[in-house]
Amino acid sequence: MNRLQEIEKRLAEIKGLIEKEEDTAKLDALQAEVRSLLEEKGKIEGAAIGEARAAARAAFNAAAPGEVKDPTQKSEVEKRAESFISTKHEVIDVRDAMGALNKRALLLSSGAIATPTTVDGVRDNFDKVPAIINDVRVVNKKGSGEYKVAYTKTNLSASKATEGAGATASEYGTGYVDIKPYAIEVYTEVSRKIPSETPLDYEARVRDSALLALRKKVCSLIALGDGSEFLGIANSVDKDGNAMVQAITLSTDIDASTLRKIVLQYAGDDQLDGDATLYLSKATLQKFGDVRGTSEKKAVYDISFTNGTTEGIIKEGGTAARFVIIKDLADKLDYGNPMNYELALFSDYQIEIDTSYKFKEGLDAIKGSVTVGGAVTTQNGFSVISQKAA
Repeated sequence: MNRLQEIEKRLAEIKGLIEKEEDTAKLDALQAEVRSLLEEKGKIEGAAIGEARAAARAAFNAAAPGEVKDPTQKSEVEKRAESFISTKHEVIDVRDAMGALNKRALLLSSGAIATPTTVDGVRDNFDKVPAIINDVRVVNKKGSGEYKVAYTKTNLSASKATEGAGATASEYGTGYVDIKPYAIEVYTEVSRKIPSETPLDYEARVRDSALLALRKKVCSLIALGDGSEFLGIANSVDKDGNAMVQAITLSTDIDASTLRKIVLQYAGDDQLDGDATLYLSKATLQKFGDVRGTSEKKAVYDISFTNGTTEGIIKEGGTAARFVIIKDLADKLDYGNPMNYELALFSDYQIEIDTSYKFKEGLDAIKGSVTVGGAVTTQNGFSVISQKAA
């Protein structure tokens, strides 16, 4: 805790120095120190989480055995799983859906140290959910309809006070963003052999498959929208049709200065945002990796991934940024603080299953549905970058 307080204090000091510093080299050094401090902060907080998990496991293992229950009495979870197999229908409360959408999985368990990588011969593929869905702000709007979010268009400005006249008047402007319900249906399939294990295994596999499909669809909508009804980062506008993002077109191909330009053009002339993230496709990330120096021909950008995920850190000199891969972005890049995007959950998430459609292939067809909405809620909350035209 003492070290965390020291880091926060130093970050506050650096913020003040950045606002006054005009030397580019010193600014790069300060930014490098900010990134180093943020990484150290993340490691400390990660270690604290690890200690909490270890303590929880220890408490669980040390706990006295509970009362002996009648083996014929089933838990609520078991009853729900058996009901799902019987009725082929399940409703997940929006609060549970929010937890699944907005948090990384955490598993505390005892038993086997490793689990099989297959279930009745059904292998998971390489499809993973982009981290953007874990980054954005998620709000529970169950039972409500379209709503408005106010944002600041122009801030008040100070001026010299003249005796007898006072300061010159300045305008404070407010705009509104409409977030509308948008119905999504997802479809996936699982092996019909899974129920031969246990009802709990089957329900878990169906739920996980359907939620994965939903999460992937929502990630795509957050990045690109649907062109009109769902406002993604690419097409977010306020109620008057004004763009909520800053559109930038690169004047050159991706080179040694591209990352620096993207970072420094964001958040105004006198601000930096240490929580901003670069969202891009794998092909675009490859272009950064291919940039070479003019003399030694070494890679200009240092690209590292976080624990084998689709996110990591990209560095060039004293400039660094967190990145997340989203294949749907193609040759576009998004840069901004993900908390500037609001994702609303308007309904419970429902699962239905059809055992006849894919009978020949030995698969059960699963359909999930949910109503969501979203939009960028801060003016110029993201930069949408287009690469140089061919």
